[in-house]
Amino acid sequence: MENIKIIGVGGSGIKMMNQIVIGSLQGEDVAALDARMIIQKVTENLKGAEVMVADTKKDSLLSAYVFKKILLKKIAFDVRENKSFDELMAENRKVISAALQGATVVFIACGLGGKTGTNMASVIADCAKELGAITIALVSIPFNLESPQRQKRAAEGYKNLKPKVNTIIKINCDKFLMIAPPGSSLDDIFYYVNECVRGTVKNLIDMDKFQEVFKTAGEIIFAND
Repeated sequence: MENIKIIGVGGSGIKMMNQIVIGSLQGEDVAALDARMIIQKVTENLKGAEVMVADTKKDSLLSAYVFKKILLKKIAFDVRENKSFDELMAENRKVISAALQGATVVFIACGLGGKTGTNMASVIADCAKELGAITIALVSIPFNLESPQRQKRAAEGYKNLKPKVNTIIKINCDKFLMIAPPGSSLDDIFYYVNECVRGTVKNLIDMDKFQEVFKTAGEIIFAND
């Protein structure tokens, strides 16, 4: 039996995991359930998979509906040549590896273009690979209207992440702007993106022998031209 772990990284990753939790409750109110009941329902819906989140911000972690929350050390990735960087990275890798221990399949979800998800997704993928897990990344790409700096960070993050996973699923946010109903807000668009992540994870887990298919699937692009 597969040991599946699903981890959302950074603010966008946490929202993606919250969507997975809400979808697993099948209409029940999160606020009306205790933590034990939420974990039970999510685990049942995802065939025993464990959902977790990781971020450098405590407030962001508090907004997550999942039980396992990993507080990462904040690292200045633009200043790598120093002892502090190595020490902090070693601490992050240690807590990540401990959280993923025993996993045979790891899903990593995040939005690229920010800092935590963009920088840490490849590190988490590396930890999962060291543990021998099949690793599948689901990442959203910034809107074209966002800043060039954010676009550049996303491209670099994607380039770093791609060779470290078995399969990477790229979700183009701009395409959701095109297919969203008239009058949709930005929050609505992000809901559709997060729902795409939730549905994809759920469908893959439900697929027979999906780990064999996605062990060498490479790159998959959702909502492309």
